[in-house]
Amino acid sequence: EDAEEEEADAVEALAEASPDKPASTWVACDACGKWRVVPWIEAAHLDDAAPFVCADQAAWGLAPDEASCAAPEPEWGEDDVVVGRSRLLDRADTAVGAKVDAMCVRTNIWWDAKIVE
Repeated sequence: EDAEEEEADAVEALAEASPDKPASTWVACDACGKWRVVPWIEAAHLDDAAPFVCADQAAWGLAPDEASCAAPEPEWGEDDVVVGRSRLLDRADTAVGAKVDAMCVRTNIWWDAKIVE
């Protein structure tokens, strides 16, 4: 096979291996605290220990005005997936919109999270 056919085969294999609807990954900006949706292809490359700011989204192809702390926080959409949740204590800091630490029950990895309902 030539290089173009090999590349086409690799892209097709990746498309077949990808889930129909990948779970959304969200990350909070260390500067403004707003939550941003990470493109699924970029989620695997996130370093949990590295700081994140809205301007980092420019590397994902967002325009400078969109990759900014001035841009509004995106809304939770019907395509977003809740992987799992635990019971929360009945405290003021667990109100809708509160930012909490959450563990993914599939991977046992802790993430920054936001209570949506």
